[in-house]
This record gives sequence, C-alpha cells and structure tokens, in this order.
Amino acid sequence: MILLITRIVIACNVHKALKEINEVQLTEYALIENTIEVNGESYKIVFGKNSVQIKNSYKIKDRADRLAVLAVIRNELQAEGLSSRSLTSMEGEWVLHNIAYRFGERKSSPDVDLDYDRDPRWYVALLSEMLGKTGL
Repeated sequence: MILLITRIVIACNVHKALKEINEVQLTEYALIENTIEVNGESYKIVFGKNSVQIKNSYKIKDRADRLAVLAVIRNELQAEGLSSRSLTSMEGEWVLHNIAYRFGERKSSPDVDLDYDRDPRWYVALLSEMLGKTGL
C-alpha cells in the first residue's frame, strides 16, 4: 500500500514537472553574451568542453526560474549537438548543489557545473534523477 501511494505521489510530481517545463519553454528568458537575467539579477553561464557552469546558481531558488534557465541552456546545447540531457536531470543536479550550499558546503557548491551527459558519479546521477523527477 505504501509503495502504491509513493508511486502515485511521484507520478503526480512528474506530471506537474512536465507541465511546468512546457510552460517554461514559452518564457522570455534569453542568453545574451553568456549572461542570463533572472528577477533583475544577472548570472554568468560558462560553456565548457564537457559541461556548463551557472555562476552563483545557489541564489536561484524558484523552480520555474531554474527550469527557464535550463530550457535556454538546453536549447543552446541542442543547437550545437552537445547534449540531449533532460531538464529534470539537470534541475535535479542543480537542486542537489543548492542543498549542499544550504548545509554549509560553500566552497564547491555556489556554482552548479552540469555535465552535458550526466554527472559521472553514480550517486549524484541517481539523486539528480530522483530530485528532478519528483520535483523536490
């Protein structure tokens, strides 16, 4: 019974996330000179060989804002043929960085560094997928 309830909750969260993602794609966020503006604050986006880094990403706490930024980044990456990674996977990794920052890991977590495919560490990849799909 608990397993069934858990699956229903996850399915509802996945449905909600997909709806938010579809709405976000219509949002008017733009990447200008590798900078994106969210709520009046500018964030530097650094495209590397295997990953993209969002400077001071810990400041973006709203899910719709994260998804909007990621939609813009994903469009850039897909245009260059660099990544087919899902928004939920990238968002889950970003949330994981934000959690680490809140718990005091200030040295390596203020900027999220998203691999084009997925994080090579299995536990980070697994947690990223779970966090992204459940919308936590």
